[in-house]
Amino acid sequence: MSMHEHEHEHEHQTEVFSLFDQDGNEVFFHKLGEVEDEGNLFWVCEEVFLNEARDMIEDLGEVYVFKADETPEGIMLEGVEYDTAKKVFEKWQQSIPDIEEMFFETDDDE
Repeated sequence: MSMHEHEHEHEHQTEVFSLFDQDGNEVFFHKLGEVEDEGNLFWVCEEVFLNEARDMIEDLGEVYVFKADETPEGIMLEGVEYDTAKKVFEKWQQSIPDIEEMFFETDDDE
């Protein structure tokens, strides 16, 4: 494993957006990634729970998949059926690099 030293700070900002559920409750999410499947664009999003001031994520919830359509007003997100969500989520998981391979060198001589 290699490490590096530097003097700047890493700033990790997560864009949070909200949607309203069928009961009118505001639910907050952040986008984990995008997947194209069968000509459609999907967003893989994780529910987030914010502090009272709504300026910091306090906890993470479940992962949801939405179909994303670009409209003149912006991106329109629509819920998808379970089978579609599962297929898209699995495709998204396969697109993520293996964390261990990214950070740890493997010794092929073992």
